[in-house]
Amino acid sequence: MEMETCHCEPESKIKKFAPLVIMFALVITYTIYGQFALGTFATHVAMMDFMGAYFLLFGLLKAINVRSFAKSYAQYDILARENKAWGYIYPFVELALGATYIAGIDSTYINIFVFLLMSLKAYSVWIKLAQNEDLQCACLGGFFKIPITWFTVFEDILMAAMAIAMLLTF
Repeated sequence: MEMETCHCEPESKIKKFAPLVIMFALVITYTIYGQFALGTFATHVAMMDFMGAYFLLFGLLKAINVRSFAKSYAQYDILARENKAWGYIYPFVELALGATYIAGIDSTYINIFVFLLMSLKAYSVWIKLAQNEDLQCACLGGFFKIPITWFTVFEDILMAAMAIAMLLTF
């Protein structure tokens, strides 16, 4: 009996990260459309639109299968590892933040909270990457198998930086 061998090529990085690229493209498209609707480019409004769309979209994906998200998230997030409830609460925090930004509510306290939250997330991922741990990113809920990478750190730092920029342009 002859065994067939699979000459399958490993999944390309482009294909593996396509869902994440598509999600970011949606967020950027929403942000650009919002600026066209205004008829001008307003940096502060664009950042609020971007952050609102980001938190709503990514929060929704996490909330749809919150159990899977919480399990995956606890493998690398400092707060979720120490307090399992945080993994179940976090998607709804993102949804609330998204709704707040989309509604145009610009608050010093919210931006400080986002800065601290996203900085802690970046630090949590950075620790795992520095330890060379191969973990799945929980950023898209349990729908797609995407490893945590330095892009995950970049995305968290970007959100923290936008929160700071919004504080400075408040």
